[in-house]
Amino acid sequence: MVEIDNWIKEQLKKGHKKEQIKGGLRKAGYPKNIINSVDSLARKRRNFNLALIFFVIIIAGIAFYLIYQNIFFNSEEVDTNQEIKLPPLLSSIPRVGGGREELLILLEKKGTVVNITSDGFEPKEMTMEEEQCVSFLNKDTKNHTIITNTPFKTREIKPTDIFIYILKEEGEFEFYFEEWPEIKGKVIITERTN
Repeated sequence: MVEIDNWIKEQLKKGHKKEQIKGGLRKAGYPKNIINSVDSLARKRRNFNLALIFFVIIIAGIAFYLIYQNIFFNSEEVDTNQEIKLPPLLSSIPRVGGGREELLILLEKKGTVVNITSDGFEPKEMTMEEEQCVSFLNKDTKNHTIITNTPFKTREIKPTDIFIYILKEEGEFEFYFEEWPEIKGKVIITERTN
């Protein structure tokens, strides 16, 4: 019985119609119960095929959703730049060895260095032009995180580390300590003159 069931399954798998298989079994003289088993095996095969198709559709739907989310997320990242009046972080410079003084002189030429101290920011307010950079130098003994009025947020700035931010558009760039929101600073950004 197992051998004939396997043979019927094999014929169904090859694509033969159940009536063709039944006819062949009748001609070969098989009993009625074996001939009728073709219907139940064909039904099981059809149910298996439907389940397989359903499973493939579900997997394809999940894959499409993930791809769509990835594309949407990436395009959303680009779209948020339209809302950001100031660009994100240019770079974060960790402790610098021998050339530290030269680096600070270069940063002063490119913009303003804001010293982070235990009392707050020095200077607290400044006016700068577009495309200049504001550099935060942590002169305190504690780590600090700076929050702004833009989606930009720094990592922790460790003592002696420098964090650089390029100013792109006119407006006001306000910043404060994450841990002390009452200690604030501001950059007024004007149109570039040259």
